[in-house]
Amino acid sequence: MTKFHALLFRFLPNGSHYSFFERATSELAKAGDDVKDAVEPLDTELNKWFALETANMAWYRKSALTAAIADADHRLDNALVGLLAQVNAARHNVQTDIAAAAERLYIMLQSYGRVAAKPYLEELGDVKAILAHLNGDRATDVQTAGIAGWVPEITAARTEFADLMKEREAESLEKPKSGFPETRRGIENVWHQIVNKVNAGVEFDFSPDFERFINTLNPEIDYLNNEYHRVKIDIATAEPASIKAQPYTGRACTPVPDVLLVTPKGTVRLELGKDFNLTYKNNVEVGNAECTIHGKGAYRGHKTVTFIIARGV
Repeated sequence: MTKFHALLFRFLPNGSHYSFFERATSELAKAGDDVKDAVEPLDTELNKWFALETANMAWYRKSALTAAIADADHRLDNALVGLLAQVNAARHNVQTDIAAAAERLYIMLQSYGRVAAKPYLEELGDVKAILAHLNGDRATDVQTAGIAGWVPEITAARTEFADLMKEREAESLEKPKSGFPETRRGIENVWHQIVNKVNAGVEFDFSPDFERFINTLNPEIDYLNNEYHRVKIDIATAEPASIKAQPYTGRACTPVPDVLLVTPKGTVRLELGKDFNLTYKNNVEVGNAECTIHGKGAYRGHKTVTFIIARGV
């Protein structure tokens, strides 16, 4: 046995996973008696957590809606993939009007990122917004690009999916109370006691395996701390480049502004679809139009810029 002074032991942030605590408990149980005494209450709390997870998973497995929701989501995903594939193919059409319409549709669809990979409720919200474009400011492009057949299919798939999610929400009222927040607090309280004990300046007889565990554990904890304590930046602090006057065409104008953010490391150009999405208002007729930049990913909030639509530009 080697002497190891665990001064590098870290506190964990909120949101760490059950599996992490389970692995840490197993390794801590190999340490000296003083630490083992503190591990027993942690093991007790983890058993409570596991029991809650087991009960909740059993409830979801019994629900007939679980499989139905997964199937509806799959149908909606397939419809979105089909739409994007046809739009992408139309971008290479030899007829310039078809290619141009498809390009505008492609840019709009790409601005929402990988919709099918998003959580259910976020996916439903994005598809609703996409349908609003397809039936509204992009309706002419839909007809020109020859993709009108996808609109009712996506609408029907989204309606089915949304209705099932509403049923799940009503059904969830009958689900047993989770108890997760209370159990989570119990786990964290015990974990903090262990960290304080290990870092109290006492030398424990830790094995080389345990020392290696600590040395791999700390970078993982640092990563979790960085992830869970990362503060989103308000998109309102960004500086969008002014949008030049747009020519009146009778169709919606959807210019994409350069969005720049000044940071201590220099100026960063934000990416459409990754860092922000765009919505427009009053962007068809001659006059003042609005483009609103909505933060996404590491950015939050929104910022609106105006531009002019004019004849003869």
